[in-house]
Amino acid sequence: MPGGPRFTEITTGLRHACGLQIDGSAICWGDNTHRQRSVPSGSRFTALSAGGDHTCGLEAGGTAICWGEDNYGQTNVPLGKTFTALAAGTGHTCGLRSDGTPLCWGWNASGQGAPPSGLVLKSIVAGARHTCGLELDGTAVCWGADASGQRDVPAGPKFTGLVAGGNHTCGLEAGGTAICWGDDQF
Repeated sequence: MPGGPRFTEITTGLRHACGLQIDGSAICWGDNTHRQRSVPSGSRFTALSAGGDHTCGLEAGGTAICWGEDNYGQTNVPLGKTFTALAAGTGHTCGLRSDGTPLCWGWNASGQGAPPSGLVLKSIVAGARHTCGLELDGTAVCWGADASGQRDVPAGPKFTGLVAGGNHTCGLEAGGTAICWGDDQF
């Protein structure tokens, strides 16, 4: 998009991408089979997270708005809840509450929408059928599907950030080293 819109953040789903513009508005491009490019009119966001065929945006007051495919309830944000962060997976979405507790909605066939009780996180990411969070001390914890070892966080490392792909997750250590776990087929 040379010479086009200027973004403060971008996020990608399965077949679409969205960008957060400087004024807080969002633009999405790519496949629109499930209306994943249909950003709610007049919305302004502080953050975006794209999943399989849906995207969620976080408004300044912590309200989440989601659009796109909703065959599992992944765009049905729990009423009256506010968040500090969002993570959209393939068929589920999770939000991080102001007290650090995760709350998920949508597809939960593999437990990806059922975080372990008592978790307090500083960030959250979602893969296809798993979800991971970063605890306050930098320890990563994952839940949901584990057919590819995507829940098997390496013991010991402390991370400053996490990203999740379909069936794998990577963590960034303070010194800049990346450590990944899960599907290593390619």
